Amino acid sequence: MTTRREKQKKLYEESRKNRSPVKWDRKSVITMMIAMTVFVCLLAFIGFLATEDIHRFETMPNDQWAATVGRIDDIESMTGIVQTRSGGQVVKRYTIRYSYTVDGITYGKTRHAESLSRWFEKGSEVQVYYRKGKPGKARLNININSDFYRDTRPE
Repeated sequence: MTTRREKQKKLYEESRKNRSPVKWDRKSVITMMIAMTVFVCLLAFIGFLATEDIHRFETMPNDQWAATVGRIDDIESMTGIVQTRSGGQVVKRYTIRYSYTVDGITYGKTRHAESLSRWFEKGSEVQVYYRKGKPGKARLNININSDFYRDTRPE
């Protein structure tokens, strides 16, 4: 009497004998490489779109953005451990809440960052870019080398 495990082993060995080896011709290899390259590029593009800091790559100011002065309302920091191949790495992340006024209406926004400039302090004034016609869409200026900071902050 054969056991279930022996039956499974026998079926596995028979299926291995009946399998033909995979044969890759040149055209199949090239097609597979192209497909993998397209897949990796697509994943990279999706990751780029999904990042929260995509606005860093926009050129501001331009004809679609206007600048105003905002104020840092609150900064929260959170320290955590990120798992890496070589072990854990301690990281500090920040949540910045800021407000700005356009045409007498005050807007509030939140920005997440992994590093902060020494200029970002609670209550400090910052440069905010908002979309013309849609002032609710705004970006906090993270370029600390801008003229705004050189003119208004001591070294």
